[in-house]
Amino acid sequence: MILGLLLLVSFSSCFKSEVETVQEEYFFSLKNYFESEAQRLTNQQSVIQKEVKRNATSEEKEIEIEDWKKEFGLFIESDINKSSWKDSYQEINHQDTLIYQSKDPELRTQEIVIIKENEQIKEISVKNVVKNYLYSSIENLVYFPDSLYQVNKTQDVIVLGANEYEITGRFK
Repeated sequence: MILGLLLLVSFSSCFKSEVETVQEEYFFSLKNYFESEAQRLTNQQSVIQKEVKRNATSEEKEIEIEDWKKEFGLFIESDINKSSWKDSYQEINHQDTLIYQSKDPELRTQEIVIIKENEQIKEISVKNVVKNYLYSSIENLVYFPDSLYQVNKTQDVIVLGANEYEITGRFK
């Protein structure tokens, strides 16, 4: 009897945690899309021409990305599918363009624009903004599948000053 009760409790707790991990999607999922792209590009062993700029300094290399999920980290982190944010974004759907605009200036991801052609994604752009009394940061992210991705970031830290970063990856 006690063994049966323990099995029942352990089974129900396993079932409960499985149900809790299902996340409802209110908007297009950047997380799912870029994780899928990361897997696809890893399988293809894609080579890119990558250029990294910081202020006036620049470096460029041809490389094979080993961890695309990490490479797309800023895109994945910009996903807006959280239950607490379901009413925080305005969705504008116009022909082949889908736009999510933040209603709250305090949210990091302020805008996502997805452009499709014949149901295929042609471009995704994201604008992230963080501002407080010590730090401000503006990120503009853009992705053109199998063509180019770019991260432009302007950062101003009270003690350290301003820096501009640009990372561009061009697919070969």
